[in-house]
Amino acid sequence: MARQIPVGWNITSYSDRTVRPGNSYYYRVKAYNPGEGSAYANANGGSAVSTPVVTLPAAPATLKATALAKGGISLTWADKSNNEDVFQMERQTGTAAWQVLATLPANTTAFTDASTVKLTTYSYRARAYNAAGAGWRHRIPGHDR
Repeated sequence: MARQIPVGWNITSYSDRTVRPGNSYYYRVKAYNPGEGSAYANANGGSAVSTPVVTLPAAPATLKATALAKGGISLTWADKSNNEDVFQMERQTGTAAWQVLATLPANTTAFTDASTVKLTTYSYRARAYNAAGAGWRHRIPGHDR
């Protein structure tokens, strides 16, 4: 599908943030002024660009939870991936649905859940994300606060 993207006056570069891994895209440039447009800079179909194939990140490992004396639960894990963009921490209260608790930067290995309530059972799981999707989850069941 062809689409035109106006970029403004005197612009000499463009970053396409809509590309997906493992696909090829073609680009060509044309100048416009109020009355007409120029010929395309690449009249033979444009310049081809292929995005690299991105693999799923490895799941975090050894997720551990520790109840803190002043409240909250400290969570730690081992970062087993070298290509994650973010980590996502999820929490389940009792048997309720899983909820996203936090989205954390790449290479993070600890998080404190400060929103816990005493005498409540929580389960946690962590997963690594990148452009390819989510690595499988590491889960720790039922941790009481």
